[in-house]
Amino acid sequence: MSGKNGNARNERIMRRVRKQRPQNPPLIIRMRGVSGLARGRMESLFWDDFLAPPEGLKCALRKTPFERIAIREIVRAINHIRLSLRLPPLLIPIQNVFMVDADLFNRLFPKHESGKGVSGHPYAYVIRVDDRADLVHTLAHEINHLASVAAFLVDATGVKFKDGTLRGKYRIKVTRSGLSISEQKFCGLNEAITETLARMTIEEMASLNAPLPKSVLCEAASLDAYVAQQLVIDRVSKEIFGGKNAGYMLAVWDYLTGTDDFLRTVRKKRPDAIRPLSEMTGYSASARDTAEALGYTDLKRRIERMIKDDAL
Repeated sequence: MSGKNGNARNERIMRRVRKQRPQNPPLIIRMRGVSGLARGRMESLFWDDFLAPPEGLKCALRKTPFERIAIREIVRAINHIRLSLRLPPLLIPIQNVFMVDADLFNRLFPKHESGKGVSGHPYAYVIRVDDRADLVHTLAHEINHLASVAAFLVDATGVKFKDGTLRGKYRIKVTRSGLSISEQKFCGLNEAITETLARMTIEEMASLNAPLPKSVLCEAASLDAYVAQQLVIDRVSKEIFGGKNAGYMLAVWDYLTGTDDFLRTVRKKRPDAIRPLSEMTGYSASARDTAEALGYTDLKRRIERMIKDDAL
């Protein structure tokens, strides 16, 4: 949106920004096997563990001025989008985003799929690259993960509270992150919606005249990841919701707030689609198999061609 209408919209949103204090990203915490005084102590321990970055990050790279500006402007654009949806702004500190080299990234996350960045509330880890557009795109994707709803289960079964201290071990399990469940189900759906929000964020940065080269933002907005997964969700949205945008925006709302309206509607109108969608991962081959399971033969062939082209 540009011109007077776009400027008026931006000014209305910025007035709401100034009125609302940013809050931490939405977290849902459930406790199992503990109550009373022990529960309060467990909650404190959870936050101590949760807020502790992984070992090895003393070797993280010092952020360049460009990286600091990019992170700041991405968070500003995310909050602009949230406020346009009548959601409160989020507090995502620059120091929660770590820039790392490829060697450190691979040591910390040897099984990660993309090889560019990874995020886990409340931190994001991004490999520094020379291509600034690619860097902005990856940062926008990973920081949007941090802005999604997250839920954790703290299992303290067997932990005892004695003489003012807790004795025993407890486990922390991620039960929801964005749209993914238990880090195993709906991962492809989650990445597709994250990528949609990353693109919206970069476009919003340009609309807000972020102090970054316009050529960088233009190129970053043209980059895309998890394309095959997005194509599957496009088709599901058109079939079930009558149009791509209606389905996508419902999924975006669920991603940001923790509701389940997108999948509830899919389950109601096409229950056989739930299992294939839940099993779709971040790999293109998985999206191809999902398209086949859903009966989208033409889309399966299209994704197969994409996979072959990427292999060349």
